[in-house]
Order: sequence, then structure tokens, then C-alpha cells
Amino acid sequence: MPKTPLQPIKRTDIKIGSPLPYAVFDVHGRLLLRAGEVIETERQLSTLHEPGLYLASGELTRVSRPFSTTHETPVDASEVATDGSARESRRLSELKLTPGKTLYVDFLSTTNRPRVALRLAGFLEGSGVLISALNAEGNVVPFRDNELLFVRVLTASGVATFEAKVLKVHFTPFPYVVTSYPEAAIFHVMRQHERVDTQIICSIANLSRPVKDEPRPQAAVLKNLSASGCQIEAPPELADSGDRLRLGFKLVAAGEEHVLSLTGDVRGIKTYGEVGKRRFGLQFCELGIGERLVVEHFIFHALIGD
Repeated sequence: MPKTPLQPIKRTDIKIGSPLPYAVFDVHGRLLLRAGEVIETERQLSTLHEPGLYLASGELTRVSRPFSTTHETPVDASEVATDGSARESRRLSELKLTPGKTLYVDFLSTTNRPRVALRLAGFLEGSGVLISALNAEGNVVPFRDNELLFVRVLTASGVATFEAKVLKVHFTPFPYVVTSYPEAAIFHVMRQHERVDTQIICSIANLSRPVKDEPRPQAAVLKNLSASGCQIEAPPELADSGDRLRLGFKLVAAGEEHVLSLTGDVRGIKTYGEVGKRRFGLQFCELGIGERLVVEHFIFHALIGD
């Protein structure tokens, strides 16, 4: 346990893919990561940060902060994370956001307030951003002047994040807040086949094996998912390479539960340590527009930690 007092680390103080400039502790002072270790993915950061991360007081003054804030120099314009996904620094105007776009807002000034989904009212380049203070239920979300916000927004090609400070709260003609205009947004470019880890119960039927009646489904676990395919964990006798499978499972997207029935071809089979289980890699047959939208919406929200 460190001899000096601990202070909380903001999520935005940690730069994915770069060596930590200081040791990181949990709330009880137990060492989690040594200086120089690397958090490689957004999911790792979310898992670690959920119960709280801390550093020894004074460490932030000894080293430069890994992430820029609204009033500091933006990060380099081109970075590549260790998972192969590109991260870029872009101007907010380059994101081509339109009024009504959903923004996912975290309150950096306190850990007691949950993330809220609000609508973009508009922005004036170089001056400020206007955000509606009404949530999806029509209730007013309270804001305080000078409160620091961390904002995520989904676009057609990726996820953008930026920090902004509340400049003014207004209630007429409708409740909205004016925030500072970010010098830059960090843009996570979605890979063509972005994949997220899952643990979803599903049913599988092998369509390639001759049967008299409808193929009998088996229970399996969906281990990861992308818009082009997935990996499932199932009994070894389920399929051979090249077999076509029908996969049924449920996904929650846009606040609603969707039941999907997709077909895919087995492109790879891996044997794992657990007795009686194998991992089957599936490439989906062409998805319908509705099915693709549901899958991509689920993946987007998984990536932003929703």
C-alpha cells in the first residue's frame, strides 16, 4: 500500500495502448498495475475502472497527464491502438453531427451520477455546444455551471469522445446547457469487422446434415459477435468445417429486445481446455438491413460501455 494518500483517477486520464506513467491502485490501496504496464482495450479499462482506480497523491503533478482535457493540447492526430483500431483527433465539425443526435454524457466531477443519453441541440464552431437537458422520459437532467462532462457519440463509421465544461444552464425556451467547444474529439474508427466479446445463450441447428425432419437445435454460447460473423462455444459434434448453421439468439438494441435468426458457415474450429466444448467460427450469410442494424447497434453500445 502506498505511503501517501490516494486520489481517484478519471477514466480520461488513462490512454489506451500507452504505458502507464504511474502505478494504479484499487480503493483499498492494493496495487493493480505498475508504472509502465499497458491497458490495451476499452473493455479492459471499463472493467478496471468500474470499482474505481486510484494513484498516489502528487503523481499527476510529477508526470504529464496522458489524455488532454478541453484546455490542453490535443493528442496526436493519428494513433493506432494495440487492438488494431485507429484513433484520430478530429474537429467536432468534421463529425457532421446534426441536431437531435444522441449524446452519451458522463459527469466527471462526481462518481455518483449515472451516464445519461441526451440530444444535441446544435453547436457554433469555436464557441460552444448546446445540449438538451431533457432525457428520454422528458425529465430535466440537472447540471451545474463549470461541471466537467465526458461525451460519447456514435457515427456511421465510429465512436467519438470529447470533454466539455458546462458554461451556462438555461430553462427557456426549453431546458438546455451550453458547454465549452472542444479543441478536438478523439475518434475511434470502427474496423470493418469490429468484434465484441459476449456471453449470450443461443440455439444452433446444423442445416448441412441430412435429417428427415426439421434440424434439431442445440444449446450453445455466443462468445463474440461482429456484423460479419461470430464465435460460438458448443459440443464438439455440432458441426464440421464448411457446415451451414442456423443461429437463434436475442439482442437488446435501442431499448428493445430483438429475436434474431441468422445463418452462417463454419470457417474455423478450435478445441479448448474444457472437456466437451469447442469454439466454432461462423461467417454470416448476407444479413438483412434490419438484422444488420440491430447487430451494429448492439456492437456500438458494447464499445462505448453502455
